[in-house]
Amino acid sequence: MTSTFAIIVGAGPVGLMLANLLGRSGAEVLVLERRREPFTVPRAIAYDAETLRLFQKIGLLEALEPTLEQDVPVSYLNGRGRVLMRMSRPDQPFGHSQLGSFYQPELEAVLRGGIQRYPNVVLKMGARVTGLRNGPDAVAVAYQDETGETRLANASFVVGCDGGMSFVRDAAGIPFGGTTFTEKWLVVDCEDEGYGLREMRFFCDPRRPALTIPVSRGRRRWEFLVLPGESAAELEREDVVRRLIRGYAPNDTSRIERSLVYTFHARYADQFRKGRVLLAGDAAHINPPFAGQGLNGGLRDVHNLVWKLDLVRRGVAGEALLDTYETERRPHVKAMTDFAIRLGRDIMPTSRLRASVRDILFTFMSAMPGYTAHVDKGGLLPRPRLEAGSVRGRARQSGRMLVQPRIAAEGGTRLDEIIGPGWAVIGAGVDPRAGLHRDDCALMEKLGATFTRVEEPEILEQVGEGRLAVVRPDRFIAEVLPVDPSGPRLRWLASALALLEGPTPMSAFAPDPRFARSQDPVAKAQDLAFVMFARPDLDRMERFLIDFGFKRALRSPDRLVMRGARNPGPAHVSFKSKKAAFVGLALRVRDSGDLEALARTSGASAVEPLDLPGGGFHVRLTDPAGFSVWAVAGQVPVAADPVRPPTRANAPDQRARINEGARPPLAPASVLRPGHCVLGAVEFARTARWYMDTFGLIPSDVQCLDDGKPALVFMRCDRGDDPADHHTVVVTQNVTDTYSHSAFEVIDLDDVAMGQQYLQSKGWRHAWGVGRHILGSQIFDYWRDPYGDKVEHFTDGDVFTASVETGYSALDVAGLYQWGPPAPKDFEKPKMTPGLILKVIGNVMRSSELDFARVRRLLAAVDAPARPWLK
Repeated sequence: MTSTFAIIVGAGPVGLMLANLLGRSGAEVLVLERRREPFTVPRAIAYDAETLRLFQKIGLLEALEPTLEQDVPVSYLNGRGRVLMRMSRPDQPFGHSQLGSFYQPELEAVLRGGIQRYPNVVLKMGARVTGLRNGPDAVAVAYQDETGETRLANASFVVGCDGGMSFVRDAAGIPFGGTTFTEKWLVVDCEDEGYGLREMRFFCDPRRPALTIPVSRGRRRWEFLVLPGESAAELEREDVVRRLIRGYAPNDTSRIERSLVYTFHARYADQFRKGRVLLAGDAAHINPPFAGQGLNGGLRDVHNLVWKLDLVRRGVAGEALLDTYETERRPHVKAMTDFAIRLGRDIMPTSRLRASVRDILFTFMSAMPGYTAHVDKGGLLPRPRLEAGSVRGRARQSGRMLVQPRIAAEGGTRLDEIIGPGWAVIGAGVDPRAGLHRDDCALMEKLGATFTRVEEPEILEQVGEGRLAVVRPDRFIAEVLPVDPSGPRLRWLASALALLEGPTPMSAFAPDPRFARSQDPVAKAQDLAFVMFARPDLDRMERFLIDFGFKRALRSPDRLVMRGARNPGPAHVSFKSKKAAFVGLALRVRDSGDLEALARTSGASAVEPLDLPGGGFHVRLTDPAGFSVWAVAGQVPVAADPVRPPTRANAPDQRARINEGARPPLAPASVLRPGHCVLGAVEFARTARWYMDTFGLIPSDVQCLDDGKPALVFMRCDRGDDPADHHTVVVTQNVTDTYSHSAFEVIDLDDVAMGQQYLQSKGWRHAWGVGRHILGSQIFDYWRDPYGDKVEHFTDGDVFTASVETGYSALDVAGLYQWGPPAPKDFEKPKMTPGLILKVIGNVMRSSELDFARVRRLLAAVDAPARPWLK
């Protein structure tokens, strides 16, 4: 049995390109092709600049160029021969001809010659794959060799490049949905053509749309729409083919190489990756040929995929990185397919009426300033652009393809030859190493990046003079940064790549002195006592809170006090008010000494009796975000309510439940006590510092944005050697001062889950869950009260003594949970109404901690991809 890193099924242009790319990286590759001899009939025909750039990368451009017809103009003509649209595309932003044609048998011969350079790549012709098993650690492939003998091979990954009828796709059980068009086209390839005009022409004649494309060495392709009632057998006859060609080339005497009727499709695989099986090219997607992007799209696939496979092979990145292949490629594939469909439908209709409307529309558009030049440069084609959520940063230029000028200082050499085939850091007129923090330099060195200063105006314009561009191996810009070596800014990249070596995200950021624990706090909070709200309808609020799991402690015309089964006093207080709002929170402190010390602080009230069930005393304060914070002490403990015991769990080596079933009741969850409260603050660091200095809260974990600067802090009570919840108060940077949610502990997981079912049965609005958090580890389930504010059931949270030091990690919403459903978009991201936008602008103008750059980073963190927290 053969064992290898990758098995490529299919030795067409896409499979052969992938074999060359993997071969040059050093990977062991087996290529299986069912044909015994190379295919000698052309199929794909058009290339773009990205394809030539890829041949440049693998060192085969010089071998390919003699087979190309380069810089071929494109014209669209109506039925009367008038030019509707023309693309000549004289500029070469990516260093190559932007549009031309090739002869596929010659292109494949160049690629086959290329893999002969690599002893680590084996090509087997006449090898028909007959079986595939997608295992957890490897893929087993069975194939019949050219003698008919069955052989077996194992690989870490199998890539199906075996076309639209892909065996690999079918064997992996991946559906291939989409559309088959009713129209058929006659495709004719000729040699020694006599048309003479060296341009692509689309004849948009509603009587019979057609097109023609010149190919190298005197070849030409013609395509004609099959009209209703015509048969393939009739149209493929030589006399009929010649009659159709002579309608455009009266003196044509070319030799017809082949003529065949095709049916076009627009289809996508449901998954581009399933376990260790990946699909590329026509095996993953097929589209109509009107935009000339079928083969080009397949080559984009493997260029995106190969560097990710290489990082996984070398043990630098985790396999989760391969999921970004589909995330990044599918949107552009769909955009190009939709464009091709529109082009065929709108430019080449068979309806005379639609053709007349089209002609009028193009006449009008051609008169628009700049439109003709825009079309001439190919401006209508969808450009490959990486979407948010992939391996790209947040700069405006991120996700765009890097231009490729010739470098004057290097004798006119193309840029890619200077920066190399892998990762690169380019300084636009500056030293790239001097502009990055040492940690970022180390990260890029780990990826094998080159560091190059470039002065060419094309780079200065695209990147921005004095800025740095981090460039991926597929030549997309991952990030653009200003020169600033003061702190690391590429931690997000390490996380997005799922890097396996070096510090994990949980310890990836340097401590910030602003979040050091207070050495001499005014008081020491012991836990969260209760939360307070203003509510117009106390009856409705009570119904929700009872269904949520609270017990009534007091109800009067102006207030509703609810308690838990285990806390000594109130847990949730609602004051009657015309307008719904969050009022604040109450922290239980040690004793009257703490209250007296707090009463002496600026803006605090005197020590006063607490007029709530349980009595005691309190001091009223206001935090920097404007929320009311009460310190309470001296409450009279009340007897705990009886609740069911936690469900005894049976573990493999510990059987706690014998001869009985687990049958939690369908009833409200049993709220035991308040756990924590989460607040958003414009003056984030100042607000967090206030809680640390005033109540002695200890930062358990600090989360940072991708610039390394803190934006969220989890704080716990300092109870010495007595363990406290991982967090009691959480403060996060926000564009406004706002309440996020409050959390209440329940009995166990069954209580969380059955509480969810009960609340659903009552018609209340669910927010998110069930899942398990990362920092704090609680099993959670979030709900919205009648006024839209979030409240949480939780159980099984972390507890820490005062000796545990602060942790630092990256901030994003996807990093909030270990398992469970993804966080909904509305969970933390505010809806940007005009009123909120004005409020944010005002806050930015007034705040010393918030600016528009930080607002963008905060919004980016909400949309960030999931991070590999658990190693």
